Amino acid sequence: MMFHDIFTKMEKYLLPISARIGAQRHMLAIRDAFSSIMADLIVGSVASLINNFPYQPFQDFMTAVFTETWKEPGNIIYNMTMGILGLLVAISIGYYLAQPYKLDGISSALMSGISFLILTPFLKDGSPTLDWLGQRDYSWP
Repeated sequence: MMFHDIFTKMEKYLLPISARIGAQRHMLAIRDAFSSIMADLIVGSVASLINNFPYQPFQDFMTAVFTETWKEPGNIIYNMTMGILGLLVAISIGYYLAQPYKLDGISSALMSGISFLILTPFLKDGSPTLDWLGQRDYSWP
């Protein structure tokens, strides 16, 4: 009975606040942006899972059948999906945030992507670092 009272109070006080936050146009743009790139996230995750499957007999089998270079296609897929995740999210948020403001979505997406790249830090030799384009790669130990 005590848990029921806690949940009732939470619904009474927190639900309206969370509903207002969830209906805010910036939160909706973030939600829609991640929803639009969900297929890319799934493909990149599957490629990463296959390349780093933590079962040594599987790794040995794949190396024996496809030689040492069997991970290269998976690495390409990973780099073209998860490796540019930050850029994809920035472009998608720019596109979806333009809609409630009644602006052109393509122009806003392009400006968002360009702004993201402008804010990317540069190395000492003057070249941009690509570390900020995607998510961090945490390999299996």
